[in-house]
Amino acid sequence: MVINRIKPGYLTGAFVLLLFIILTFFNWPLIDHVDRFLFKTGSGLIRGNKTLKNEDLVVVRIDIKDTDTLDSTEESFEQACLRLTEILSEEGARVIVFTPLPAPANTLTGSASIENLTSLYPQQMDDIPGPLYRGIHGKGFQDEISTPVYTGYRGSTALNLALEMVILYHGEKPVQVKTDGSGVVIEDIVIPLINGRIYTPYRSEPAGYSAISHEQLTGDSGKRPDIKGRVFLIEAVPAGTISPKASLKETAAVSDRFLDMINNRTAVRPAYLVYIEILFFAALVFVYIRVASSKGHFTRAVSAAAIILFMMLAVFLFFIVAGVWVKTGNMILGTALLSFLLSLTYVPSAPVKIRSYETSRIVGLNLQSQGELDKAFEEFKTLPLDNEAKELIYNLGLEYEKRNMPAKAVELYTYINKGRGFRDLDDRIPMLKASDYTSTMGSYRGKHESSSVLSDSKVNARTMVGRYKIIGQIGKGSMGLVYKAQDPKINRLVAIKTIRFSDEFEEDVIKEIKERFFMEAEIAGKLSHQAIVTIHDVGDDGDLTYMAMEFLEGEDLDKFIKRENLLPVRTVLDIVAQIAGALDYAHKDGVIHRDIKPANVM
Repeated sequence: MVINRIKPGYLTGAFVLLLFIILTFFNWPLIDHVDRFLFKTGSGLIRGNKTLKNEDLVVVRIDIKDTDTLDSTEESFEQACLRLTEILSEEGARVIVFTPLPAPANTLTGSASIENLTSLYPQQMDDIPGPLYRGIHGKGFQDEISTPVYTGYRGSTALNLALEMVILYHGEKPVQVKTDGSGVVIEDIVIPLINGRIYTPYRSEPAGYSAISHEQLTGDSGKRPDIKGRVFLIEAVPAGTISPKASLKETAAVSDRFLDMINNRTAVRPAYLVYIEILFFAALVFVYIRVASSKGHFTRAVSAAAIILFMMLAVFLFFIVAGVWVKTGNMILGTALLSFLLSLTYVPSAPVKIRSYETSRIVGLNLQSQGELDKAFEEFKTLPLDNEAKELIYNLGLEYEKRNMPAKAVELYTYINKGRGFRDLDDRIPMLKASDYTSTMGSYRGKHESSSVLSDSKVNARTMVGRYKIIGQIGKGSMGLVYKAQDPKINRLVAIKTIRFSDEFEEDVIKEIKERFFMEAEIAGKLSHQAIVTIHDVGDDGDLTYMAMEFLEGEDLDKFIKRENLLPVRTVLDIVAQIAGALDYAHKDGVIHRDIKPANVM
């Protein structure tokens, strides 16, 4: 099993979580700035509906001289506004709204996307002077026309005026408007409130609306644009009272907010959402510490950056799907702080691995049975060096002796005989060292091969190659021997071709020969033909490299090339046909033998 020490990052995570929960409820300015930045960036993704098309909102500008400067042929500003109102009402306009009469140029600042709307309902608009249907300069005319008219007031905000337009559009009066603190209910629509405020999408450019001149409406009736059912926002600006640029800016703000509210493009934020965000933040801190705190600084920083990016995308996704404003400013800043603190306080450490005695013993014995003697020794070395462990390593040393690797056996015996006197090792170790083999990891130093046993016959000749049990020698090559062997796992006879590398070879030569040997085995292993020897396995065993192949009963053709042993022509033709068939099969697979001779044909 693997045991990890308790991660100190959890204490740091709890501190950061508690800190940012407190800062969230106290409206820390930095968190608020991050949330407002994300709102400004993503609120334009709120989709809403299409209750009113942009072109059905018409802006009309009246810019007429003061009464004192008028000649006898010109009408006054009041007369022009009254006449325009009568025309629009007669033609079926749904709502007529006048922008506030002259206001200072700096009335509207910034985007004005967030305006106070507290304590307005169900009272009769306490901060708006006069009744809802208020005539120009006190001259009321709501009894004389059928269309609701509202003129606003000096210093009116864009959002308040837009809200009045929504009320008039639905034919409501102030006493019919309700609010429960979470939203303003006007007929069948609800305009959400967030902490008593209406949040409409931020726009760097106006959403778009129709604009026509005063003269187009008061001129020839046959040339008037369609009026019926449309909403008219009259920008009543007497000449010289306000700059046209500032006036147009306020008109665009009013129209945008009216279209957003009438088409349900306002942000929603339920009161309970803050608690869901805190729970999610807590889970996020736990997962981050669990996954990233024990990693390197780079991995931890990348993980934090991924979380921050995910939090930002989550804000945009909720705007798109439900128009909900999810505040992730505390999570973004908290994750950044947590990553920084962990980098200062927590240095990852490697886990402590503890393996049971029985597990190590079983793993070692299993490796030994598979012929992986070196790995078995490494496993046995993890055991306490008691008598049972010494017996395991002693038996492993005998296995090395069977494979004609006395130097490796000496290494194992020396390891377990440090106190001396274990079994026969005091006599056995000097005997093995006196042989023709080195004591360096079983590498072969002799100038020729030898299969002799030690003089006292206690150390046997090689009886194993890998997992294969040697039955006898059946051939000899320039660099190694060929054995007849048995695979103990499936009780199958195999031929083992071996190569032994002596010290007379350079290391790069040995490497090249091994690569060619394994390549030969790989190529031959891809071929499956009745006249081609099957390759079963390749591997290394100490100083030997071996290839296990199909064992064939019989003899090669080398002796039949002599005159006294020639085979009948029919037999020779049959043999040549089989060889040609095998070579044709190999050639089709892109394999060229390059050494076809009688000695290589069985």
